[in-house]
Amino acid sequence: MATAASPRKLKSAVVETTLRCDQACRFCGSNAGRGARPELSLERLRDAFEQVVRLGADTIELGGGEVHLREDWLEIIGAVRALGATCTLVTGGGIDEAQARRARDAGLARVGVSFDGPPEVHDSLRGLPGSFDRARRTVDAFRKAGVPVGSNTQLNARNWRELPRLADILLGEGLYGWQVQLMIPMGRASTARNLWLQPYEMLDLVPTVASVIERCEVAGLRVIAACNLGYFGPHERWLRKFTSRQGHTLGCGAGVRTISIDSDGNLAGCSALDASLHGAGNLQTDSIAERWENATGLRLGLVRSPAWGHCASCYYASVCRGGCSATSIALLGRRGNNPYCHHRALDLASQGQRERLVPLGSGPVGRRGYTRFELVREVC
Repeated sequence: MATAASPRKLKSAVVETTLRCDQACRFCGSNAGRGARPELSLERLRDAFEQVVRLGADTIELGGGEVHLREDWLEIIGAVRALGATCTLVTGGGIDEAQARRARDAGLARVGVSFDGPPEVHDSLRGLPGSFDRARRTVDAFRKAGVPVGSNTQLNARNWRELPRLADILLGEGLYGWQVQLMIPMGRASTARNLWLQPYEMLDLVPTVASVIERCEVAGLRVIAACNLGYFGPHERWLRKFTSRQGHTLGCGAGVRTISIDSDGNLAGCSALDASLHGAGNLQTDSIAERWENATGLRLGLVRSPAWGHCASCYYASVCRGGCSATSIALLGRRGNNPYCHHRALDLASQGQRERLVPLGSGPVGRRGYTRFELVREVC
């Protein structure tokens, strides 16, 4: 069995370069915004890039906040490229064609532009009128600059039913790929009650995602379901089609081949984790290599933590181990019991039951802010 110290090559790193942002997304898990926030210097970022590349990372994804709000964002891209690694970037938009060309010349290989629904839904969720059109102009700017463009979408109670409509729009954008994932109620999303997904919604949400994946593949657009969306229901083969040779989830992948660095320099195995609470070291004091080899908290996906609650009695528990750790931690305070599971919702529905998340009423905790929940089981 693999342990936290098992030699395993790092494949990629996700780096939160800043928490500055010019939008006010209601679902933002990072609490990004306009105010001055801590961020790593260019020198510190260069050192981090060098360390992860030495460990084997061949791709570094830059995120935020909004990366391009840093005055040195092109130098950051260039620092990644100078090491021979592939540099990618995620943005909500606001980059024009001249900036896109400069990013290409600095070494940007791919960009992901976020879309969260058709125009009226996207603008409402992002708190910025015209945000959808701005994102679309950013796609066009990068396409004209010759940079491949993909997209990503966070699914929540407000937008998941709009996924087929959004697919109709994105199919005409010439994207190389599209990732869909579930919103985790943390950061600003921890107080956005009308956006919280309920576990029983997986009964309709997952088949909707699977049908969109199938339809888009026929049209030439690869849609990838993120690892917090599943698991082991009748549509699992479509959800894992492009990410698992086995055709099903293998459980939490935090720290298996990836590492995350937040804008404070905290290290974690997954960018969805609040590294202030569930991280394993900091760039200011720790060697990434030493943490990668020895820190249990960083190599979370290799540590076989037992499933608990409903997940403990599941037929797939030994493989799935509760699915996405970040989701389980955000909802219930510990990994290994993830109520956002299609198989689980189906199993309960067959017994005439369903689960509902109820906030406990305690204040948000951690750097990002978690709102703890309890699970209530009720007759459906």
